[in-house]
Amino acid sequence: MAKSVGFIGFGNMGAAIAHCLYHAQQDVAILAVEPHPDRQDWIHANAPYVQLMALADMLQNCKYVFLAVKPNMIQELSAELKPLLRPHHVLISMLAGVSVATCEELLSHHKLVRIMPNTPAKVGRAFTGVCFSGGLSDDETSTTLLLCKTFGECLICTENDLNTITAVSGSGPAFFYRMAQACIDFGVVKGLNETNATQAVIQTMLGAAHMLIDDPNPTDQIRRVASPNGTTEAGLNAMTAHDFDAVVAKTLESALNRAIALSKEIA
Repeated sequence: MAKSVGFIGFGNMGAAIAHCLYHAQQDVAILAVEPHPDRQDWIHANAPYVQLMALADMLQNCKYVFLAVKPNMIQELSAELKPLLRPHHVLISMLAGVSVATCEELLSHHKLVRIMPNTPAKVGRAFTGVCFSGGLSDDETSTTLLLCKTFGECLICTENDLNTITAVSGSGPAFFYRMAQACIDFGVVKGLNETNATQAVIQTMLGAAHMLIDDPNPTDQIRRVASPNGTTEAGLNAMTAHDFDAVVAKTLESALNRAIALSKEIA
């Protein structure tokens, strides 16, 4: 793995990834460029293993650099970053909606990787879509994947697939949390205290996820839970009656369409 890794920007996702990198290999140096004083204070208090420094100094010390700023900052950042880049630098972009081609054009640089992690990176359980430009060597590709695997599972994909992964996985946790909150609210309305309702929902989701890991076929898993004329079947019938699958599809379609629109806005 790389001996040092850089971050341009250090928001929540950057911090989650840096945390996993550091704990996976504690001799790796984590260097960051973060101009906001409040975020600098947070780093000093919560991530003392991170070395804050100027952009030029960080690039002198790091080959692998995560671009972790907001997508709308890429044009402004490119003016400062472009003259400092050298052919050996590998840029790993987390900028939602910013294509590899756009980054290549703005930065005149061709060793680019676009990734779409999700917030479970904070606990090392991310699912990350990874899209490579054609400029990386086999060794650089392998090292990038090793870095990404420190914070979860990875899938190498095309940029078109990355938009779908953005909807299903990048946004997906929020959709699961929305269903979890609805289940908790139901439990409370029906008499459970909030702590017990929350525990019941979290453990049910966790157990169901492990069952899917053991046998990743949701339809078969549903059959194992649902007895004829039982409580589960009654609930499933209500989901069918209210077109639950269509609601989920529309939710994901909206997220996908926004991912595609973002790429056009920033191109």
